[in-house]
This record gives sequence, structure tokens and C-alpha cells, in this order.
Amino acid sequence: MKIIRKRTHSINLDFKSANEIIEVQITTSHGPELTLENGTVLVFVDSSMYYNLLTNGCITEKGIDLDTLKIMSTSIVDDDVSGVKYEEKAIIHATVYTINNSIIYRFDR
Repeated sequence: MKIIRKRTHSINLDFKSANEIIEVQITTSHGPELTLENGTVLVFVDSSMYYNLLTNGCITEKGIDLDTLKIMSTSIVDDDVSGVKYEEKAIIHATVYTINNSIIYRFDR
């Protein structure tokens, strides 16, 4: 999936998913944030996982391979989201990928 924006940090965001399966607490001290061409936002809890994926080719200049991200994950948790906006756009679904004890949030808008 093509990456259309990279930021070194994300904005503050705190919410629970619709069924309270996922609790999100993101502050500006978290790792990089990627916005994909379909509006999806990926937020890395720390920079080390971002650079790990960059080094192994999961993230390239052309985009990010979401299938590889799924394969690498030891845990994937997802749930619907209600009433939460991120940069003026509603988040409809959240997914949490765990890779080597590091977390990547995926917000579908």
C-alpha cells in the first residue's frame, strides 16, 4: 500500500474501541506515523520497530507491505471504533499488531 505521508510523531489520542477490546493511548512521544493512500494511519509505539521494518524491506519508498506485517505479528487484535476522530476524520476500525513485544496501531478511517 502506498505511503502518502510520514511523520516523526503522532498527535495525542486516547480512546477505547467499541467493545472495549482495544485501549489506545498515543502521545507525541510515540514513534513514527504513516498515512496510506486509502486514509489508513499506522502509528508505531516506538521507532525501533519502524526501522526494523524499514531494514527488512517491509517498508520501502513505494509503500508498506501490509501482508508481511500480518505475517510477522505474533498477535493481531481488532475492533470497531465509534465516535472517535483523528485529524477531523472518523476512525471506524482499529487493529493492534504486536511484533517482538512492540505495538503498531492501524486506524481505518
